[in-house]
Amino acid sequence: MSAIQRRTTDGEEGMNRAMGYLEQAGLYARGLPNEFFVEKALVHLRLGQRAEARTALETYQEQEPYLPASSEQESALQWWVRNMLEKVERM
Repeated sequence: MSAIQRRTTDGEEGMNRAMGYLEQAGLYARGLPNEFFVEKALVHLRLGQRAEARTALETYQEQEPYLPASSEQESALQWWVRNMLEKVERM
């Protein structure tokens, strides 16, 4: 189990600590996978930070190669991000 997963089960304090880990990783690590932004979005959503979650999801979309919606090549994660962005905008 990752440190992030363990921290997000510790309640709000743990989620804030997890966000700190993610922020540090973003500052110091080079070449993080684009899924990093999805991890950040999930923690932001659990903390009730919709604007920050939307920004992280949009950053993921900007980093991933564009594939039209419902394209056979669109990954499940790209589909999830697209749908979650729509949901966050309706909140």
